[in-house]
Amino acid sequence: MDMGTALGMELAGLSSASMTLPLIGFILGAVIVLAEPSVYVLGNQIQDVTAGSIKKTSIFVASSVGVGLAVAISMVRVMVPSLRFWMIIGPCFFITVLLNFIVKPIFVGIAFDSGGVGSGPMSATFLLAMLQGASSVIPTADPILDGFGVLATIAMMPILCVTILGVVYTIQENKRGVA
Repeated sequence: MDMGTALGMELAGLSSASMTLPLIGFILGAVIVLAEPSVYVLGNQIQDVTAGSIKKTSIFVASSVGVGLAVAISMVRVMVPSLRFWMIIGPCFFITVLLNFIVKPIFVGIAFDSGGVGSGPMSATFLLAMLQGASSVIPTADPILDGFGVLATIAMMPILCVTILGVVYTIQENKRGVA
C-alpha cells in the first residue's frame, strides 16, 4: 500500500500529470488485473464449461480493459471535482442491464463473476492506495472522498466489458447462423 501511495503522489506531482495520470492508471489497471490469480481460474473455468467456445484470452482482455478503464476514469474523477461517482456508475450499470437482455444468459453470469475477480486483493491494495496518493497531491481533490468508489468502479467496468464481449459473440453467432 505504501508503494501505491508513493507512486500516486509522485505521478500526480509531475507537471504533465493531467495528461499522463489517466493513461498510466489505465496501463497499471490493465496489467494489475492480470496478476490476480482468480482471473486465471475464472478464464480456465469458462473455457472448460463452454467447451472452448468462449476463449479464456477474450475474458482476460475484456477484464483487463475493464479494470484499466475503471482506473483511468477514477483518475479523471480525482482531477475533475465536478465529476461525481454516481455519474459514472449509474449509466454504466444501466447500459449493462440493457445489454443483459441481448446477450445469452451465460454471459450475464460470466460478466458479474468477472467484476468480482477484477476487484481482488491487488486492486484493493495497490490501485486504491495509488488513487488516494494521487488525490492527496492534486489541489482540487479530496483525498478521503475521491478514494471512495474506486473499487466499485473497478468491479463494475469488467462487468460492462464482458457484457459487451457477449454482444460481440451474439452478433458473430447470428452472422454464422444466417450464412
